[in-house]
Amino acid sequence: MNIWTFFDLAQPACLVCGLASGRGLPLCAGCEADLPRLGPACPRCALPEADPALPDPARALRPGSPCAHCRRHPPLTALTLAPCRYEFPADRLVQELKFHGRLPAARVLGHLLAQAATAAHANRPLPAALVPIPLHRKRLRERGFNQAERIAREAGRRLGIPVDTRALERTRHTSAQSGLDLALRRNNLVGAFRVVAPLPAHVAIVDDVITSGSTMLAVAETLAAAGVTTIEAWSATRTL
Repeated sequence: MNIWTFFDLAQPACLVCGLASGRGLPLCAGCEADLPRLGPACPRCALPEADPALPDPARALRPGSPCAHCRRHPPLTALTLAPCRYEFPADRLVQELKFHGRLPAARVLGHLLAQAATAAHANRPLPAALVPIPLHRKRLRERGFNQAERIAREAGRRLGIPVDTRALERTRHTSAQSGLDLALRRNNLVGAFRVVAPLPAHVAIVDDVITSGSTMLAVAETLAAAGVTTIEAWSATRTL
């Protein structure tokens, strides 16, 4: 058992401030209230944008309307959602999970993702499967777990959606995306994924953070080439 998992089971505490959470999640009410909720955003890329088609001072995205860029260049993803911006304390939860092995953080992030998915799918069907971004086996050995899979399993449990960790694999070990510009991020992922088993027509890709969107795009292209017709991108956090 991961030592941090044992600690959190023995002494439930908020993963951000360390105080007793007093609730079912390892996140206290105060820190949950401080979460940087994403707010109104483009449903295709999950970025907020002032819409130049609207007159001042109401230059904001129409609810549910794609941003100008996504109208001009529709992405492969039919929906992109993220409950929080990648800012404190949401970024702390991601970092505690990803870099420090605090596995209970996946419970919080999966819970938040399930909440966002429920709201976003009030008038549309949920995906038939969740597909976490896979790690290369070398990085998986180093880390010991896949943070995207942990988040996906918690969200899937709450939503009643199966998680498929076998259909998509990472074919090569790539450099870390952080620190690379957009062009290098995209080149870094060329041919990095492949589908090795059948998938349903409607799936959601799951990750911990969307930055440039290059990883989601690379996976979406791979899934589309394998016959998946409706692809969503779900992430616990989104950088702006």
